[in-house]
Amino acid sequence: MKAARAVIALQPFLSGGAAIELRNLSMRHLRCVVEVARTRNAAQAAQALNITPSAVSKTLREVEEIAGIVLFTGSRRGTQPTPEGARLIERINLALSTLQAGFEQLPRYRGEGVTVLKIGSLPIFAAKVLPVALSRLARECPGVQVQIASGVRPDMLDKLRRGDIDMMFGRLPPPEDLAELVFQQLLVDRYLFVVRAGHPLLARQQRLDDVLTSERFPLLLPTRETVTWTEIARMFKARGLALPQHRIETVDVNLSLALTMNDDAIWAASELMVADRLCRGELVELALETDLLQAPLGVITGRDWRGDFAARALIDICGQLSRDELS
Repeated sequence: MKAARAVIALQPFLSGGAAIELRNLSMRHLRCVVEVARTRNAAQAAQALNITPSAVSKTLREVEEIAGIVLFTGSRRGTQPTPEGARLIERINLALSTLQAGFEQLPRYRGEGVTVLKIGSLPIFAAKVLPVALSRLARECPGVQVQIASGVRPDMLDKLRRGDIDMMFGRLPPPEDLAELVFQQLLVDRYLFVVRAGHPLLARQQRLDDVLTSERFPLLLPTRETVTWTEIARMFKARGLALPQHRIETVDVNLSLALTMNDDAIWAASELMVADRLCRGELVELALETDLLQAPLGVITGRDWRGDFAARALIDICGQLSRDELS
């Protein structure tokens, strides 16, 4: 199938902006360019495409002749795209994804089959981002069946590696947890220390260091296996403090909210989770600098995962959501 039949906007940055004749450009050319860009190695690309390295070189030369640019250069790090090549590769990937998405949706257009999207999500993403994103996905991709698994990070990562789920939404994990996986950041959360309106701490000025280590008020933290627990413990240590003995560790948002609203607990809470209650004055943020407690949120997939149209649409929707839509 000729790529001339697909809509590929190459003109803005090739051959001085002149229109490119795509009649001689085929899917063979496009797949070769994409594979070399992915592997950064002509021999590995040839193996993946089941052709010879010389055929890869010949195909790349043909694309360069059609496009009027140099696509790749050799370096110690392997075959690297030139700036113009990188821009073209980005457009080619977009075009191929669009073609793939069109074919994937054909059964639904004919009333055949159901697209099943299996995702995993950590609690905060599931509570604040997915409800809005899935509502929009239902409008953009009607008929998609979504199956959601929830739990703690180690369990979700195990499900992802076993193929039980297609992707996992949540916080950026430690580097050692990302072996053979890829994290794509979609938004940034922040952790705050909050109390209920009318809390005794708000009645008079107090040193926050004393407050945070007080055994009078229970401190609500995420569980020990979370990245956030580690960062909060590190923050306390940097201030010369130890975590108080009187603390409750849980990732159950409803439990944490109930303990905070109905008791005198101090909650280390996700800003996404409490933004609406802060705006209504039901919760109050303690004046403690927590810039170091920022939490990148995003999606984790396998390194070679490509995903179908619905999966990519959900990721795009999550990345486009504004903070106002999530509060």
